[in-house]
Formats: sequence, structure tokens, C-alpha cells
Amino acid sequence: MDSKLILVDGNSLIHRAYHALPPLETASGQQTNAVYGFTTMLLKLLEQENPTSLAVAFDIGRETFRTEHYSLYKAQREQTAEGLLAQFPLVRKVLAAFGLPYFEREGFEADDIIGTLAMQGAQAGFKILIVTGDKDALQLVDENINVLLTRRGITKLDLLDPAAVIAELGVKPTQVPDYKALTGDVSDNIPGVPTIGPKRAAKLLEQFDSIEHIYENLSQINKRWQELLLEHKDQVFLSRDLATIRCDVPLNCDWKECRLKQLQFERVEPLFRELEFNRLLERMFPQSAQEAALDIKSQTNYRLLQTESDLKPWLRENIATEFSFLVDEEEGEPAGVALAAGKATAYIPWPLIRTMRSFFENKRLIKNTFHLKAALKQLALVNVAVEGASNDVLLASYLLNPTLGGQSID
Repeated sequence: MDSKLILVDGNSLIHRAYHALPPLETASGQQTNAVYGFTTMLLKLLEQENPTSLAVAFDIGRETFRTEHYSLYKAQREQTAEGLLAQFPLVRKVLAAFGLPYFEREGFEADDIIGTLAMQGAQAGFKILIVTGDKDALQLVDENINVLLTRRGITKLDLLDPAAVIAELGVKPTQVPDYKALTGDVSDNIPGVPTIGPKRAAKLLEQFDSIEHIYENLSQINKRWQELLLEHKDQVFLSRDLATIRCDVPLNCDWKECRLKQLQFERVEPLFRELEFNRLLERMFPQSAQEAALDIKSQTNYRLLQTESDLKPWLRENIATEFSFLVDEEEGEPAGVALAAGKATAYIPWPLIRTMRSFFENKRLIKNTFHLKAALKQLALVNVAVEGASNDVLLASYLLNPTLGGQSID
């Protein structure tokens, strides 16, 4: 079977997105930076790696078999911020809309779920790609399993195979738990041996292969390191247990559920509208998004003014002191202009725009719009100037809340 399975460390990518992006919010105040970053990373993976199957793993709670074994495991970590915590259900909704499965299990971490799925997937004939920011996963690397390690923000990722793991840490993938048994891990509060750093640990494991062999050959080691290793022997073996990924989590995985399906606009669109990922939706489904916009337009209660004889009376009757306008574009080209004056609304095709020149150039008339800069560029193409433009809704929105939206004001 020539198939690629991507296993995503959900917690790792969500945390990275949350801290890498500004606190984006919807109009209702729902923070969305983590779910937006996660979604864009997911789409990038699908596009660049072209997998046949994909699954996501999550932690579920802080209590695991590791905390039962060592109560101080990850004890130094702060509680998850409310703004981040509230976005986990939204990420799960995105996965459901995409038709992608996710796995979580009480008492285990996402690492253990990924390790279990990786072993099962490799046995089923998949080539495995693990996507994470946690170097613990490097212990899983072999000829069938590689790790795509997130380095910086949500864009920098490095592919690590067995040779790259040796270049990265100085030890083989199978030695990573022993390596962490010696060095410890501050982020997970794994103790290790004080003063033994990465270089010393790698040198010891290069010489003796494992911590068992290190202790069997203590007489060959510098006396200072002998004393430290003897003093912290129990701690060393505890640290290795904590750092070792379990690959026997009881999971019921149907690989058919992990097979990628064609993304459906009807499933994704309502959620992306709720999250205000409108630009992202348009990039994913350009034709469907355009059709939806046209459908909304067709349901709007406005007058379609297709000739000068229709337009001129409407302008005289409705525009006295103020009007609002919005240039409508299709595929980057102006298609028409939506008008509003009081309760009256109208839509005119772009070729009629010159008929409104006197209204646009009348300084005494107040004009409101959305994204004035873009509108000025389009109107300038037909030699129509705008005088007295007073309110730009996009600019006002940005000034009130710079984190809102995703619409450029350039």
C-alpha cells in the first residue's frame, strides 16, 4: 500500500498558533487566533504533503498515568488561558466539518495516542508523518515514520528522518528516552541528572548505548559523573519512564475513517461564516463562495436600476444630504455599485457609474462606504472622483479593534 498517513499533535499545533498570532476576534467577541492558525496549518499540510489519510490526537485533562507515577510531572505549567481553552471545541468543529477524525483517551497524552496510531499505521502499510512541536516524538522516527517538527510560528517546519534526528540531538531515535533520562526536560518537569547537559548525555550514549549499560560500566566514567549518576540513579530511570511514549493505548481505529474526503462547501461554509473566516472560505471554494454571495444578493430587497432613465429619478428622489455605497467586485473587477439612502436601496451595473459623477463629486453630500481606498482606485479608473467621503466602516472597525477580521485595509 503506497499511502501516507499524517498524524497531527492537536494540542501542540493549537498552542503554537495561539501564541504566534495576535488575538483575533469575531464581532461577537469570540477569540479565534488559535483555531485560525490551526486551520491554515492543516490546509497547508493537505496541500503540500498530499496525504491519503489524516488523524488528529488531543490531550484530555492533565491527569495521566505519568502524573500518577510522578505527581510533579508538568506541575510547573500554568493553567490554560481561557481565551485558548474556549477554542479547542472550535478546532474540533473544524475537523468535523472537514470530515477528519480525532482521538483522545483518558489517562494518556496526545503523544501516546500518536505513538499507538503510528505503530498501527506502519503495520497497516502506511508511510507516517507526525506533525508536532514536541521533540519527544523523535523517539518514534524510523524508516517508515518521520516527524515534521514545527520550529517557529506556524510556518517554519523541518522534516526529520533517522539521520536528521542524530544530527539534531546527537543520538539515535531509539535513544531519545535515555537521552532525556540524563538531561531531563524543563518543559515537562522531568528531573534527569543535574549538570548533565545534551552534549554529555549524547557522548555517554554514543559510548554505552543505553542507561543500563552506562550503570554497568560506571568504572569507565569520570569520577565526578560516576557520583552524580549514582546519586540520582532512581531519578534517571524514573525520567526515562516519563519520557517514553506509550504505543499500546487501547484505541479503536478504522483506517477508512482517516481517509481524506473531498471538502464540502455546504459543511464548511456555516462554520467559517460563524468564525468570520470569510477570506479563507473564498480561497478554499472560490466558485461556491461567489455563488453564495450572489444568492444573498438576489434575496436582498433592493431595486435593480439598469438604465439611466431608471437611475436618475431614483437619485433625485432619495439622495439629499447623504448616501452609502459599496463597489461590488467579481474576480477582482468592478461589477456594480450598491447604494443606500435612508431606507431606499438600489444596485446599478458598473457601466452606469458615470451617471453618478455629480453625486460623488458633490462635497456637500456625505458619503459612507466600506474600504474607501479600494473604492477610490476603482472609481478613478473611470475618471470619477469622490469628494466628501466621511465614513469608512472598515477603517473604523480596525481603529476600534485592530485584531478584528482578516480583511486588509491596504
